[in-house]
Amino acid sequence: MNNETFTELYERCGASIMKSVVAQTRDEQLAEEICQQTFLIYYENMDHVRPDMEKAWLFKVARNLLIDYWRKASTRNEVLALDECGEMSSEGSSGNPEELTETRLFVCDLLEDLKKRNVRWYEIAVHVYLLQESYEEAAELLGTNAAVLRARWNRAKRYIIKKYGKDYLDE
Repeated sequence: MNNETFTELYERCGASIMKSVVAQTRDEQLAEEICQQTFLIYYENMDHVRPDMEKAWLFKVARNLLIDYWRKASTRNEVLALDECGEMSSEGSSGNPEELTETRLFVCDLLEDLKKRNVRWYEIAVHVYLLQESYEEAAELLGTNAAVLRARWNRAKRYIIKKYGKDYLDE
């Protein structure tokens, strides 16, 4: 691949990656950093990424970078917490660091559990819940249709309710 192809992909997907990360973090600087890291990793690996999977690959890398950030941040008490609507929000020193860290780690543990239980549920949770993509966007990236995705997401939520209780439902 050449620089022209890279630039074209950046122009096509860069804004979507940024929007997705900003939606999760409410932090434009962090989103810019993750977007830059995502495309740097892509640039280093672009000869190994199938052209038809580039967009999905970029979102997966961005998601992994964001999860890594959350894990590192939770050890520094610079955590992102779930607000009362189940959305990610920045929390500084004004919140209880122990509670915020516990919440952040719970979400990471829940995602890891979903990944072990059913990889499709995990992928859907990442796209629909963490990245806040529409069912249609997530379905396209995951290679399915929106109706199937909704059905799988509902099964995943039932599993979460059964295992973790209704207190952790995002709706």
